[in-house]
Amino acid sequence: MARRISLSIPALALAVGMGLGAPQALASDTGNSAGITAARAAAIALQRVPGGTVVDIDPGLEGGRAVWEVLVRRPDNTGSEIYLNATTGAVLRQERESIPREAMGPGPALTVQQAIQTATAAVPGGRVIAIELDTENGRRVWDAKVAGPGGRMEITIDAATGRVLEQKRAE
Repeated sequence: MARRISLSIPALALAVGMGLGAPQALASDTGNSAGITAARAAAIALQRVPGGTVVDIDPGLEGGRAVWEVLVRRPDNTGSEIYLNATTGAVLRQERESIPREAMGPGPALTVQQAIQTATAAVPGGRVIAIELDTENGRRVWDAKVAGPGGRMEITIDAATGRVLEQKRAE
């Protein structure tokens, strides 16, 4: 009797990405240390947009390759989405993108690199797999997803003080 296997869309994307020979295929999503980190992706994106502020970093797939999608707010409140090869850090493309309302205005006191350091310190052995600037209860926060030895965690960090406001298991 044949056994049926059911995969979720993310699991299917991971399987397809790895099957296409993308060694980094969503490795950032699994906490694998291969390839460039979210902090390095932010640094590369900021080199492309001088004076910008990173407001969102997400993993993705493009052409069967794992990528980092980095949204940078320019000083004039316009945005650039920069797609980086997640293994090499090479810029694949850059395009205009709208900026969410929460990310408008002056940059947060805590940079994305500092927020990434705070999130990884909260989850020893963890790796940030996504992070975004948001507003919760009138307060600017960094929402980070961290893959660690014990599974995925969601870390909320005050963007003004750097204090961890909430730490919980990701659903």
